[in-house]
Amino acid sequence: MCSSDLGALDMYGPSGRISFKMNDLDPRFTLGDLAAQREEVLQRLRATGRFADNKETYLDPVPLRVGLITSIDSAAYNDFVKHLDTAGIGFTVLALDARMQGEECPPMVSRAIAYFGSRDDIDVIALIRGGGSKNDLAWFDNEQIALAIMDCPIPVD
Repeated sequence: MCSSDLGALDMYGPSGRISFKMNDLDPRFTLGDLAAQREEVLQRLRATGRFADNKETYLDPVPLRVGLITSIDSAAYNDFVKHLDTAGIGFTVLALDARMQGEECPPMVSRAIAYFGSRDDIDVIALIRGGGSKNDLAWFDNEQIALAIMDCPIPVD
């Protein structure tokens, strides 16, 4: 048995089964704390009176010029582009690579939204990521990303 402040590693020899018994859990990473942080962000954004601004931007009935923000080498990127290609409609996609989780996610996604928002040749911005755990998806419960979407003159979907 091997142990540390975080827990103990244990191995059962006959079956080769390894387990880790935790001694403690950092509450910053529990779903309860993440939900509370998300609610705080939502309250601050609603207080601005601009929370739904982007939902009210005009969306062409067939938005042909798509600004795509995603991780370029991901399955989400490939699936999205494949569906547009097989639709038989002349979509034009301009893609920007961005991390979809981790510390780099909020600034990269926010910059990409601002970049596409400054162009006049984009009909819609598609922010695409694959699935993931609630912890993985929590990177999008971020005030910086929300403000970038609120400030964007182009619909973000």
